[in-house]
Amino acid sequence: MRHSVNEFWVNLCKSIQLCCDAGDFRGMYQGIKCAMRPSGRKKVAIKDIFGNPITEKHKQLERWAQHYSTLYSKEVSIRPETLQCIPKFPIATELDEVPLFDDVYFLMDSNLAKVQAMITCLLNC
Repeated sequence: MRHSVNEFWVNLCKSIQLCCDAGDFRGMYQGIKCAMRPSGRKKVAIKDIFGNPITEKHKQLERWAQHYSTLYSKEVSIRPETLQCIPKFPIATELDEVPLFDDVYFLMDSNLAKVQAMITCLLNC
């Protein structure tokens, strides 16, 4: 599944680039529109314990709280031999450190440059 999704995005990017290189603005626009379209996720009504849809926001939040309270209150037993099968990884304590301002600024600045380069490419095609 992941491979086919990745292949779709790679092909879409190639198509947009080819249209841009050929000066086909309509094709480029359609490709960008395809990439930026809504994901198509449908909202499913939250239901109460009896299966009736809940429309009021505060009751939906109460239902979510009830659902997760029930879910996480269950005792889970794990066999010791199962725990032995889990690979041990070193603890990454460097992730606990607060990033330096210069590092954050560099990342933000480099991403800004990428966005500006994309806009320039699209305008100059």
